Amino acid sequence: MTRFLTDANQQYASVGTPCLSLAEADARDRAAMDAESRASAEANAAKDAAAQLDRDLKQARAEEEALASRENRIALAGVLFVIGALAAGAGLLFYSQQNMRNAKIAGGAGAVLMLSAAVLFVTRPDAHAESAAESAPTPAASAPELAKGNFLCTIRTDRSRITVSATTDVPVTIGAGGCVNDRTQYTQGADDRWQRILVPNEEATVTVASIDSTGRDYRVDRYLLDAEAMTKAREIRAGVTVKGCTANPDALAGLAAQQDAIRSALPASPNERLVYRCQPAAGSAAAVKPAAAP
Repeated sequence: MTRFLTDANQQYASVGTPCLSLAEADARDRAAMDAESRASAEANAAKDAAAQLDRDLKQARAEEEALASRENRIALAGVLFVIGALAAGAGLLFYSQQNMRNAKIAGGAGAVLMLSAAVLFVTRPDAHAESAAESAPTPAASAPELAKGNFLCTIRTDRSRITVSATTDVPVTIGAGGCVNDRTQYTQGADDRWQRILVPNEEATVTVASIDSTGRDYRVDRYLLDAEAMTKAREIRAGVTVKGCTANPDALAGLAAQQDAIRSALPASPNERLVYRCQPAAGSAAAVKPAAAP
């Protein structure tokens, strides 16, 4: 076919990816995601093991220090008690010799020393106090929010089914509350992805752009619809009053409900799927997660 078009001097668009059905692309996508999940799980397991080893070493050192402090306190209490007992004995000896002044001094010193020994012994540290503190459960982390900043999203041909679309990198800026490029409002769906559905008047194609909550996976699904399905999608879209970005909870709830209604009217599988990996752009203030493209 390409040879025929070339010989006829006809221009055409082509893509350099394998020609796959969406089912085959989905199977390949699941295999790629499973491989990434396994690699991530192994990396997390290694990180957790290293963190646990560090905690164990810190706990062992804390227990050793607590035990040494406990033993030193007990030994000092024993020494003070012995010296106090000797001083008390000297006080009794002075008392028997009618040396009342020295008897009071020795007896008082002995009493203070023995009382100090008792206090040191009673207040000796618990050898397992640090261990109990280390083993206390940590509070659960709060759910992450979609990151804000400038990002660059790059196509993943190993997870995409590309038919006609360009695959150039997509620069993205995301603000608070899912506002993308200062003009397009995304909403959070039931599948934990932020999405925006575009229903143009000029084309018979519905585009669903979405990004997962971690910000690493941006996806564009395109559905080529017949006239009846396209008319239905446009009728639902007509009820969308949010044209730009908004922080109004009622407007966001209405937009999310209308987008879910449009999505429920779409076929089970798109005709084209573009999957991107996003990273913070150079000079971006984004700390953790990339954003969704428009």
